[in-house]
Amino acid sequence: MYIFLDTEFTDFVAPSLISIGLVTESGQQFYAERNDVDLSCCSDFLKIVVLPKLGRFPRRIVDSTQMAEQLVAWVSQFACQQPTIVYDFHVDWTLFVEALGRDVPPWLAHRNVDDQIDDLAREWFFVESGLDDHHALNDALANRAGFWGRE
Repeated sequence: MYIFLDTEFTDFVAPSLISIGLVTESGQQFYAERNDVDLSCCSDFLKIVVLPKLGRFPRRIVDSTQMAEQLVAWVSQFACQQPTIVYDFHVDWTLFVEALGRDVPPWLAHRNVDDQIDDLAREWFFVESGLDDHHALNDALANRAGFWGRE
């Protein structure tokens, strides 16, 4: 079972998690935004493109402790299905591990699938869905579409 992951983070030099989105093959979703990150550290790109897209789901805005609890609970429901977290950028995995707030469970695998995502299928997802890119949940959904677009 694949779980598609995407994150938004402050910058490339010293990335700090802002938001995280995950979606299973069958469409189950997890999304959270941190309210305890220093947004003044964000790159100009983040300030202009990403930050205006935050806050759309007020119930999903949490601190890092709450995010860890919710993330562990959500991922744990798939333990017996031997999930693999798939992502298109190595920093996504690093930030996911940090967001868990503990060691990665032994039943949870991970894999970078950047070279297996069909960019055209990914972009077509945004056209068809009308969703914005550079939003962690939307990008996770687009990666899922792009990954299966190659099948």
